[in-house]
Amino acid sequence: MKPLLFLFSVFLLGHCLLAAQSTSTGTSFLLGYIEDFDLIFTDDPSFAVTVNEAGVGTVFLEAIDVNGCVYSAAIEDNLIDCGDPCEDLPELQLNVSGPLCLDSTLAFSDSGANLMTYDWTFSNLASSTEPTPELVFEETGLFTAALTGVDTNGCIRTGSLSFEIEVCEEDDPCLANPELQIIGDSIVCLGDAANFSASGPDSIVIYDWNLDIGGNSDETMPSVTYEENGIYSIVLVVVDNGGCTYSDNFSFEVRFCEPDGGCTYIFPNVFSPNGDGTNDTFGLLRNCPVSGYEMRVFNRWGGIVFESDDPDTGWDGRFNGKDAPIEVYFYQAFVETLNDEIIELSGDFTLLR
Repeated sequence: MKPLLFLFSVFLLGHCLLAAQSTSTGTSFLLGYIEDFDLIFTDDPSFAVTVNEAGVGTVFLEAIDVNGCVYSAAIEDNLIDCGDPCEDLPELQLNVSGPLCLDSTLAFSDSGANLMTYDWTFSNLASSTEPTPELVFEETGLFTAALTGVDTNGCIRTGSLSFEIEVCEEDDPCLANPELQIIGDSIVCLGDAANFSASGPDSIVIYDWNLDIGGNSDETMPSVTYEENGIYSIVLVVVDNGGCTYSDNFSFEVRFCEPDGGCTYIFPNVFSPNGDGTNDTFGLLRNCPVSGYEMRVFNRWGGIVFESDDPDTGWDGRFNGKDAPIEVYFYQAFVETLNDEIIELSGDFTLLR
């Protein structure tokens, strides 16, 4: 059985490919084609034919197998002008990757050109023949990258790219952490402990509290007692184990807080200064502290027999170094509370012995 012979051809002006294959082994080929009436022989089962003019062309093929049998075929095709493959090619598309920042590494590349050679030049006088060169720019400004290369069709390709190098601010890794926040009561009762803590960044290793008149502390949760009404401000500075520093401030009010049922300020209506330890003095009775105090005691003729600005000091029933007579006396007092309220108290009382 004779082997089958296949022919196929691709004709281009300046290029034509012809190949023959046998379906059986042991077959050798003597191939030939006619170009400009010249007969050319080859024993290569595939070969290239170059034609110089468009039009109808015919290629003859003859093959001889190992048994000496001769096979022949001919193919006719219309050769057309396909133009120059290097004509009207677009510019190379150049790319740069990496931050366009001073002293950063930038990588340059091209897209989809199938280049075989690379000739990169840069406006900072650098150059490279690598497909993807990497450069570090040590100056700011506008720069240009240019590439000249040869693609797989032998075409020379060019392209350029402009870019600007700037001074870039480095991202602060500490900004990604939560903010520091002081936690405490906005109102603290006078005489009570004010307790403080903080939330926010993890892994805090240093605490530096400025507690206003409460001094300083390096505790995690300090506690301070303030003895005066007022508005206080505290500041906390902390450092975490990554070296990040955070700060926050916090203001709060210290004021007197009345007990349940309110504050009571009264004077007794009788006292007996006889030295028995009971009701021996006449003075203010109260369940709340005061910030100011004035009190006067008058006899029945309006004379002042006692006066004091200390709420803890009362009249002992003596006047001019002698025991005052048993009779009714009168008092007038002004009490200033810790909430800055002025209370006037007045009335009469009896001195007994």
